[in-house]
Amino acid sequence: MLGLLVWLAVAGVAGLIVGKSLRRGPVADMPREAQDFYLAFQRSLEDRYQDLQVLGPTQEGFGAVLQVGHQEFAVPLGELFLRERAFPGSLNENVDRMCQELNEHLASIESEPFDLAMTRILPQIRTGDWVRENSPSMGPGKLATLPLFEDLILCFVLDDAQSIVFVTEGHLKFWGIDLVSLENLATKNLEDKAGIPTDSLMEKAAGEVVHLQGDPYDATRLLLAMQKTDLASVQSLAIGLPDRDSVLLGPKSEIGTLMERVEEDYQQGKHPVSPRVYEVRSTFDPS
Repeated sequence: MLGLLVWLAVAGVAGLIVGKSLRRGPVADMPREAQDFYLAFQRSLEDRYQDLQVLGPTQEGFGAVLQVGHQEFAVPLGELFLRERAFPGSLNENVDRMCQELNEHLASIESEPFDLAMTRILPQIRTGDWVRENSPSMGPGKLATLPLFEDLILCFVLDDAQSIVFVTEGHLKFWGIDLVSLENLATKNLEDKAGIPTDSLMEKAAGEVVHLQGDPYDATRLLLAMQKTDLASVQSLAIGLPDRDSVLLGPKSEIGTLMERVEEDYQQGKHPVSPRVYEVRSTFDPS
């Protein structure tokens, strides 16, 4: 028990929504007692809240990444663990309290003033099928989207590293802005983040398959940059967007390898985007 408490202190988290990222780590990396509690927490949550799903442990700290509809949140588990040890049998009650706080947090984000939200708006790529499955066809809950190319759609998120909330028509109405303004702002925010050295990346990809992983904005950053690039020099390239956090770029001569690796990432990814490989032309065409 002492060893676990030391681990909890090292992994220490405070407040409801914490953590540096929504990336997930394996359950097997936890101490055994933490694994048992994590699995008990997952059962308690998913057995009684059908609209919530535990996607996995947080990569940093003792926490879990939850999916609420199409939104994601990182929540700490250290405090819940200690409460359960102090008051055995209180897990369900503590999970209920956490879910109430989570709903309150989500409501506060959805009614957040524009001047507080504007620096956290970023673009993300999804497929048309994903949008149709996760967005109402009308009303304030409809996701704010723009067509990109083929079956890929540009969505927008509010990202504060501890939660990812998709921007909806309700947000736009509350903020008093239109889609063009939203896209311009999101693109500027993305450019202000650490970018991909697009020129050197495409030069490298002309000779070998390049695999980018871990950043949910790599695909968006790369594709938006390529739209502004003279594609005459990169006609030999193909690109795959199998998962939100995975991008593959390489020469068309390696199309077989690209297709295999894209399919593998698409099947294994937690946020699949598309199993297709696209050829880089004046417009993008799926292979």
